[in-house]
Amino acid sequence: MNDENKNIEDMGKIITGIFQNISVNEVENSNNLAKALNKILVSIKSFDEEKFPNQGEKLASHTKIIDLKKGILILETDHPGWTQLLHLHKKYILNGLKKECSNLDIKNIAIKLSGQKENVFDTKTYVPKEVYNIQVNNEKEIKKSLEKQVELIEKNTPFRKNAEIPTEIKKLFENMI
Repeated sequence: MNDENKNIEDMGKIITGIFQNISVNEVENSNNLAKALNKILVSIKSFDEEKFPNQGEKLASHTKIIDLKKGILILETDHPGWTQLLHLHKKYILNGLKKECSNLDIKNIAIKLSGQKENVFDTKTYVPKEVYNIQVNNEKEIKKSLEKQVELIEKNTPFRKNAEIPTEIKKLFENMI
């Protein structure tokens, strides 16, 4: 066997290995998602079609799908203006995708500008990781503070748990009804 045939055979093995891991269902879902997103974006109209015609088509041409992770569709634009328009129409886009691609269970959309790190969003909370970490720390501090306050109230309250309500007070409540 000559070197050329061996190289062709090696390339065949590599290509087979690559396509072996790709599911036909995943490819169909990806294609359907891309078509649905394009259809939805193209349907977006400007508030002034005379001054800004074909805004949806332009938005679609500047938006691409990066990934779908844990129900969050990650989109990318090439300019902050397009990012802003996606944010403005986010609810409309999300509702359209839920109708068009109900099998994908898309819960939210994250929008990033081209060149940003791909993992800027924490997929559990839909907020930047830095903000999420601050929120978690604040929640822990608030919980500790509340626990201390409850402890102090219980310690300094003259009433006992499961104490009987005095008869005079019971009569006053009964008279109110």
